[in-house]
Order: sequence, then C-alpha cells, then structure tokens
Amino acid sequence: MVFEGFAKNLGAENQIIGGGAYRLAHLFGGDDVASSGFAIGFDRVVVSIGDFPLVDEPIVGVVCTPEARARALDVARAFRGAGVRAEIDLMQRGMGAQVSHAAKTADFAVILGKREVEAGTVTLRDLHSGKQQERSLEDAIAEVARHGSC
Repeated sequence: MVFEGFAKNLGAENQIIGGGAYRLAHLFGGDDVASSGFAIGFDRVVVSIGDFPLVDEPIVGVVCTPEARARALDVARAFRGAGVRAEIDLMQRGMGAQVSHAAKTADFAVILGKREVEAGTVTLRDLHSGKQQERSLEDAIAEVARHGSC
C-alpha cells in the first residue's frame, strides 16, 4: 500500500507527501519484516501555503476567580460557538497573572468575578485600548465579532 498527497495550486509537480507500507528489508540483507514510512516535501508545503490568506480574527482570554470557573467554561463555550477563539487559564493562576497572560496572547479579556456571576454579566476589556465595560454575554460576543471576520 502506498499513498500520496497533492496540492492543487502547485502545478505539474504537486506532490507534497508520500509514503506507504513496505516489505523490502530482506532485499538489503535484513529479515522479512513489515515496515512503513512517509516523507513530506517541506519546501512544497511552504510554497502551497503561501497562497492562503492569513487569518486575523480576534482572540478572547477568559479570566476568572476560582468561584467563577464553571461560569467561565460556559462563557468560553459561548464565544467558541459564535466562531470566536476563546482561551481559558488552566493553571489556576490569580486574576492579575491571568490578565497579564491574556494581554500577551489575546485581543480581549472577558473578566468574571463574583459581581459578574451574581449579575449574569461579563466585563469585556479591550487589551489594546485598555477600555472595559460590563455587559451581557451576548453583547460582549457581538462586540468582539465586530472586530474580526467571525
């Protein structure tokens, strides 16, 4: 069995990956054993990727207190359901450390503390401008979606 993978945008020499299962070791003095392998044409993969547009969509970092973790998971799920990439801290760091990390990796922070959980809202912080506002989850999703092609 052999396989090959092709990139349509490369023209006549469009193979980017190939491989299969072989029984060739005995031809080189080894035992008759089954083996498999594959190879990727890295340069061809890079050339074929060059035709794809870069994705520049907003990323949301969900920041929460330990008490708000269950709500944070629901909030992240809601953003993802709307097509917005949402990251949530799994290391259970403090709020300050979570915001610092989000500022390095995300465009917005969705902050959930006791007040937001009790009110059923989220605080949305634009990590580029520093502006933040408490709003409904639906409004926060709509605001983030306006900043990208979500």
